[in-house]
Amino acid sequence: MDMETKVYEHNPIGPVNILPSQFYSGTARLPEQRLMLAVFNDAVEICLRYKNSGLRRGRRLSRKEERWFQSTNATRLFSFENICAELNFDAGAVRRYLFGP
Repeated sequence: MDMETKVYEHNPIGPVNILPSQFYSGTARLPEQRLMLAVFNDAVEICLRYKNSGLRRGRRLSRKEERWFQSTNATRLFSFENICAELNFDAGAVRRYLFGP
């Protein structure tokens, strides 16, 4: 088991990588929901991968994603709050998982 697999092993928000079956059934049924799930997946992956990065680009990407997760602004279609609402995710649980209590 490599380090990346270990990080995702006890993920309370589900798998970070999206399987093809998830695009066609289950959580995301409509094309818009599949796109939202892909945006969410990408943000989680970037956040986890670069959270403690020593690279400037990695830290910048991580900070950008962290601001997106922490925002409570729901005026944009692909805001974190709107994606969570559309996909029935608990936004608070996601934030706690990624950033702690």
